[in-house]
Amino acid sequence: MEIVDKGLRAIGYRGKLTTFGFTTDEIGEIIERDKLEDMIIERAQRSWEAEPKNPPEVNEEWAHEKRAEYLKNEFANATQVFLKNKNEETAHKKSLAKLHYSLHLGLSKGVTKDEIGKAHGVPLAKLIKVENNFALCPFHSEKHNSLHITKNLYYCFGCGAGGDAIDFVQQTKFLFFKEAVKYLNVI
Repeated sequence: MEIVDKGLRAIGYRGKLTTFGFTTDEIGEIIERDKLEDMIIERAQRSWEAEPKNPPEVNEEWAHEKRAEYLKNEFANATQVFLKNKNEETAHKKSLAKLHYSLHLGLSKGVTKDEIGKAHGVPLAKLIKVENNFALCPFHSEKHNSLHITKNLYYCFGCGAGGDAIDFVQQTKFLFFKEAVKYLNVI
């Protein structure tokens, strides 16, 4: 096969066509057609090369309007996503608050209202070191006081934890409501 390829390359274009059975007139037409195609391709390349390569001018005002429209749409989409996430977060917090309240009610069997009231009245300062109404939050690691205590309620600006004395004991000592009330009544 290699010998045939070398032979066809050696006899040239006209010889190849003759080898495959083309007549002299047919070979002349093919060569003319090839020359014509080459001329067309060459002219197209020259005209393309002659064309200016500068991009078309862009109207600055139109571009500014389009950019402003794009940014408005992006802002609207981002706002919708933010509001959706915020609504989901709010709904989640509300459901947790309802669950927490129902746990307070359900697990308070076995403790009296007076015991619960006394437990609510235990100052948080007895449970944690407080300086100027602030303390180190025990729910996350930190160097500066971020747990704010006022009216015997706490709120952490770092992690968002919050509640009263009973909640604090439940979270820090890992106790159920009833056990936390009893713990606070002993203090």
